[in-house]
Amino acid sequence: MPLPEIESIYLSAVISLVLFAVIGVFDGVYYHLYRYNLQSHPEARLEHWIHTLRAFVFSAFSFLVFVVNAAGVLLWSAVVLIVIDLVLEAIDILVEKEARAKLGGISSGEALVHIMATACKSVALALMAVAKPITAWKIGGPLLLDPYPTFVILSGTVFSVSTAVGGIAQIALMKPIKSKARALGFAVSGR
Repeated sequence: MPLPEIESIYLSAVISLVLFAVIGVFDGVYYHLYRYNLQSHPEARLEHWIHTLRAFVFSAFSFLVFVVNAAGVLLWSAVVLIVIDLVLEAIDILVEKEARAKLGGISSGEALVHIMATACKSVALALMAVAKPITAWKIGGPLLLDPYPTFVILSGTVFSVSTAVGGIAQIALMKPIKSKARALGFAVSGR
């Protein structure tokens, strides 16, 4: 028996979200941590912090978009978070060239991974947006609609929690950068 139309949209959105997550994990683990070890390079510090902040923004908007069936002000809050992510992504692209200059720049493979991840994320979000009834977009309307099917809630929860954990892990991996004074053996005092 075929799925109802709305469930087909949800399933397509969840598949896109899972693809985004898999591509994102590959990008983060292989390129950022293993190949480039970005968190260890002072010139890539800003880029690493942008990635960390984006993990927390992902966690928040994915909770609102995939876990709770947000409407009204909550739905528009998710839109604001998505716009914040878009701005952070643009800043990330602008700082990558300088941040990666000593590392040989960003490879064609990683650029392709970024394009594929962005496409999957965009498809997932667009599908969830078109699945909303028009009344969900009214500011003064209810904050929550009827719950999503369980597979949407579970997928969204796993994504939301794992991206928050990923953000915490990125902070934990951040290595302190020694100042020149400390590198030369001088103590830095608060006096």
